[in-house]
Amino acid sequence: MDTTIIKFKYNLWNKKTYNKFITYLKSISDDKYALFQTKLIPNNKYNIIGVRIPILRKIANIIFKGDYNKFISISNNNYLEEILIKSFIISKIKNRNEQIKYIQDLIPLLNNWCLCDTFVSSMKCIKLDLDFYYNFFSKYNNRIMVVVFLNYYLIDEYIDKVFDKISNIETDDYYINMAISWLMCEAYVNYKNRVNNYLNNCKNDDIIKMTKSKIRDSRKIKES
Repeated sequence: MDTTIIKFKYNLWNKKTYNKFITYLKSISDDKYALFQTKLIPNNKYNIIGVRIPILRKIANIIFKGDYNKFISISNNNYLEEILIKSFIISKIKNRNEQIKYIQDLIPLLNNWCLCDTFVSSMKCIKLDLDFYYNFFSKYNNRIMVVVFLNYYLIDEYIDKVFDKISNIETDDYYINMAISWLMCEAYVNYKNRVNNYLNNCKNDDIIKMTKSKIRDSRKIKES
């Protein structure tokens, strides 16, 4: 990665330095990757610069070592990459009250599957306090809740709660239903009877169809 970004760790963040930062992101963009992302995320509402996620993670790590609060406070929401960098920074914050405040502001911006799923996969801190984060995320009756459950809560201690919450979701949103299908497929490995019971009582034909298809195609289930 171009070491130009290193200097932003030490700068005082303001509109001028932030604009320079955006210019820097554009200077390391990949037009082919930007086009790939555009096709991969059809419901995306943000502009795409075309910087790959591993590079954005490295940039977020550097910013986090500096005045990340100021960075977040002056950042814009024009580009997909801006949201991703903020989400990576927020996932690293140790102070729980501070982190939760930022997450609450971030969640409305996670309006496509890429932003939602990438943020959730970065929230490794969930494993450190499963009860706290379960209570927090379970109030969001949307894709982010489902993906959090999928990534961190398909375990004996929470499986009853997860299925109770999922069973109460009624939506025609394709991306929420797709996430539920992935969750059911993953759960099928260790909780086959629960998944079958859910499918038998499910009234959403799309979820039933997608789940059965994923279960049929799953190598993990074939090997279990």
